[in-house]
Amino acid sequence: MEDKRQNISDLEKIKDNNENGNTNSNKSNTGKICSIVTVLVFVMMLSFFTIISMLKPDTGYSDTENRVLKSKPEFSMDTLIKGEYTSAYQEYVRDQFPWRKDFVRLKNYCEIAMGKSNIKDVLLCSDDYYIESHPRSNYESEIANINKEAVVEFSGRYVESLGEGHVSVMLVPTAQTVLNNRFKSGMVAYDQRDYIDSIASQLGQTYVNVYDTLKPHDLEYIYYRTDHHWTTYGAYLAYLKWTEGRDIEPVTEDSIDKIEVTTDFLGTVNSKLNIPMETDTITQYIPRDVSFLLNYNMGMKKTKSFVDETFLDGKDKYSYFLGGNPGLVDITSEFNNDKKLLIIKDSYANCIVPVYAATFEKTYVVDLRYFNMDMDEFIEEYGITDILVMYNIDSFATDKYVKRLK
Repeated sequence: MEDKRQNISDLEKIKDNNENGNTNSNKSNTGKICSIVTVLVFVMMLSFFTIISMLKPDTGYSDTENRVLKSKPEFSMDTLIKGEYTSAYQEYVRDQFPWRKDFVRLKNYCEIAMGKSNIKDVLLCSDDYYIESHPRSNYESEIANINKEAVVEFSGRYVESLGEGHVSVMLVPTAQTVLNNRFKSGMVAYDQRDYIDSIASQLGQTYVNVYDTLKPHDLEYIYYRTDHHWTTYGAYLAYLKWTEGRDIEPVTEDSIDKIEVTTDFLGTVNSKLNIPMETDTITQYIPRDVSFLLNYNMGMKKTKSFVDETFLDGKDKYSYFLGGNPGLVDITSEFNNDKKLLIIKDSYANCIVPVYAATFEKTYVVDLRYFNMDMDEFIEEYGITDILVMYNIDSFATDKYVKRLK
């Protein structure tokens, strides 16, 4: 009887082993099939996008991102060995990837769904504001220190020759410092006043403190919601601050025609995220009953207008002001007062130039990125009587051309 029980037990063990073996075998086969399917799907997708990339013509310019996209690099053994070709080709593929814009948008949607409030260094703030957050490293770099030295030296040099009331430096904090009242809980950004104050302390009376002017208006529309620029209203408030203590009669608001030129502006921050946002409004300020003649880039274009309306039909609507960033704009007003203002600037000045020009016989607007003349020679040759250096502080800290002021 015991032998019979033992045989039955042995048979049951054999059966269980066979069943376990079959189960493990089935699991193993299922795993192999899943792996093969995954590899096949990956290869098919890779092949699909490769074929599409080869057939799709390269896109030269991105209206959404407002920049020229990378073109296919030329192959050579020298660039391959140096690693330059591989790096350039990777950039080319990233720029020319099929449906790239849609994939970027999908990625950003996923990050928002996960609760992220900082995407690509853009803070998703309250009241539909999307504010760029520039890191502390921008203001502690070698370029930032060189630019600080350059503007302090330049200012000191011309205070001696033109007089203290005739030289001004306006370094404008961006929205990350002025509109921090719109930050959501837990949001932080570098306070640009640290860098600004380190320059202002050396400039003395030539420094125009616009932070204290703008901050009391932080609930008003002084910066765009979807762009890195200030609005024309914000720029006008800074203009009024600039006129204080100077021999200049300010252009009052009631003597300015305010023209709303578009209500569907989506700026540079929108281009970064490529998600739906509430649009911005661009307003032009034109001094009433004052006529001007503008000469762009030494005669390349002569007009009575401060704007280029063709930009309103495209993505880069802010370039409506001055038609972008010309290297030199020579402005003649109807006044004969021998006052000649030089504005050395980035794009923050573009929207408010007509107001500054309204009290000078001549105004020269210079963008150092596209201006090749020696600055000291220009100032002497054109008989400049007043100088204003105007930059947003992040542009100033990172612009490699500011050093030309030295």
